[in-house]
Amino acid sequence: MDILLSYWSLVESDFQREYNIDLIKIKTMTWRRFRTLTFGLSPSSLFMQIVSDKYKQAKELSEMITDQDQKDQLWNSWGV
Repeated sequence: MDILLSYWSLVESDFQREYNIDLIKIKTMTWRRFRTLTFGLSPSSLFMQIVSDKYKQAKELSEMITDQDQKDQLWNSWGV
C-alpha cells in the first residue's frame, strides 16, 4: 500500500495511458477492481517498472541476509 501512495502520480498516469481512466474524475471503483487493474498494468508502465526494480533490490538484499527473521521482516514489509 505504501508503494502505491509513494508513486501515486505514476499510477494515475499509467491508468490514464493504459486504461483511459482518470482516477481523479472517476466516481466509484471497488478496491478489488483497482487492485486488479494496478497489478495488470503492462511491464512497460512506469509504476510496474518501479515495482520490478524495488523487488529486484529486495531479492538481492534478501540473498545477503543470513538471519531468517530478518528475511521474513524484509518480505513482510513488502506484503509478500
